[in-house]
Order: sequence, then structure tokens, then C-alpha cells
Amino acid sequence: MAIGPHEIRAALLSLDQERCFGFAKRIADGEDDVLVALEEGFAAGIRDVGAKFQSGQFFLPELIVASDIMKECIKMLDSRLRREGLQTSPKGTIILGTVEGDIHDIGKTIVSTLLSTAGFEVIDLGVDVRTERFIEAAESHHAFAIAQSALLTVTAPRMSELIDVMLEKGIRHKYKVIIGGAVVTPEFASKIGADGFGADAEDAVRVALHLSRGGSIQ
Repeated sequence: MAIGPHEIRAALLSLDQERCFGFAKRIADGEDDVLVALEEGFAAGIRDVGAKFQSGQFFLPELIVASDIMKECIKMLDSRLRREGLQTSPKGTIILGTVEGDIHDIGKTIVSTLLSTAGFEVIDLGVDVRTERFIEAAESHHAFAIAQSALLTVTAPRMSELIDVMLEKGIRHKYKVIIGGAVVTPEFASKIGADGFGADAEDAVRVALHLSRGGSIQ
């Protein structure tokens, strides 16, 4: 019997690892439509999880569990995707980190998780990251965007510093800059010349998807 994508979606939303892994193995070894399973099953399920997180029905542990289940299922499907020439490419690489002098990690981690589940390759540099380190990582990983988080008024100017240094190096045109955090506002983003502002984790993903498709300033 074919596996309905709604079954996969429900299993992921209920964080049922055993069922998700079972579905992934059957799809990897069988004839179910793997792309339908990915988009209408796993991807839809992780979007449901993200929506519950945003509404306060799920918390960070549930978000991380769902993300880990989905990543493992995608690994299990990889051989079939390769065999059928259907391997999906990442939507792009994003360098992510909390600016220098700021050690807040939870919000950034949530953004990292949601960006990964949305199909981006995320290079998470962690917290207290120097401006030059963001640029070095973007250059070495051929990223399309740099995403910075700041939760302190005194550290938010580091975001402006990133853009200033990129302009000095003549590489501003190479990377989209997305900023967010408790003290960051759309007005601040516009003032320093950022390409996008994420009001929260889900909004950061929306902005990243918009920019990755060639969209303009948010």
C-alpha cells in the first residue's frame, strides 16, 4: 500500500521518530513518489512544527527533535534521489552568527534550525563572532548571504561594521545581509543598508527565501 504524504506529515508533527524512519526506509526501497513524500510529507510536516513553535504550542526541544528526524530521513532518501537523478540542491549557503560581544544563542539556534529545514545550508559560526570571521566564512563557503543576530544595544553597531568592511573590500555586492534580534528594527536595518530584516525566526526564513529567489530589499 502506498504511503500517503499526510501520514508522513502527521508522523513528523507528532515527533514520531520510529514511524518517520519507517516511512523513509520504505520510500527509499520502494516505488512511492519520493518528491511528493519530501514536499507534501516531510517539508509540510516541518512547516507545521514551525507554525506550532511560533504559536507557542511547541518549544525549542520539540523544534530540534523534529529537525533531527527530518535530517535523518532525508539522509535515508538520498540514495534513491541519487539513483533517480532527483537529488535536490540546497537553496544556498548562509553564514549565521551572533555578533562580537554578544553571547546570546537560543534565538540564533532557532533561526539556524528553521533555515536548515527550509533547505538552506547553514554555516553556524556560533556567538561572539568577529566581523572578519563572517566575511572569511562567506568567502570560503561561497555563501549567498550573511545573517547576523544581536540582542544588545551596544553590539548592534557590529552589523553596520560588517557592511562598512564589505564596502571597503569591494565585496558588498556578493552577499545579502540579513539581520535580526531583540534590539534590531526595520528602521535600523534600512539605515545601515541591510538587505533584509527578520522580526523572528520564521520571518528570517521568509526573508532568506525571498532573497534567494532574487527578491529585493524587504
